Amino acid sequence: MKKLSLFSAVLILSAALFAGCARGGAVISSGVPESFEGFVTLVADDPATDGADVYFQLPYSDFSEGDTAYTLVQRLKEQGKICYEGSESAYGFMFTAFGWVENGEENMALRADDASHAFIALYTSVEADFGGMPMTYGPLTLETSSVGISSMHLADGAVVYITESTW
Repeated sequence: MKKLSLFSAVLILSAALFAGCARGGAVISSGVPESFEGFVTLVADDPATDGADVYFQLPYSDFSEGDTAYTLVQRLKEQGKICYEGSESAYGFMFTAFGWVENGEENMALRADDASHAFIALYTSVEADFGGMPMTYGPLTLETSSVGISSMHLADGAVVYITESTW
């Protein structure tokens, strides 16, 4: 059973490295903030819709050295702006669903599903975490993240882009 669980985890992480097959090379020009400077931006995008669905910005100055993209996600959840499901693993936190709150209701728009080979894909603008599959978000080039949300670096102007993809 342990070997099967380890194999499943490795398979999911391998797929995540090649995340964005549906988004690879995509150009997203709507749902983009006017400025990124001075902020850390989280974007959630349902690939079934046009443009990015929502984005949230928090001042970069509110974060400390060592904070990660998971810190950003936790703060936005505490503020009642986003919702997600998932669990801790040997590789950090793994999303099984992700969404945002609209009119007090959770909209869990992104969902991992083994049967349809869907998973939650992460993109970043922070070069230290680049994983190789680019896309364009407004004026920025993002790449799939080579690390999970718990290890993704934050920087002034950083964008964490969360979408659903398939392997």
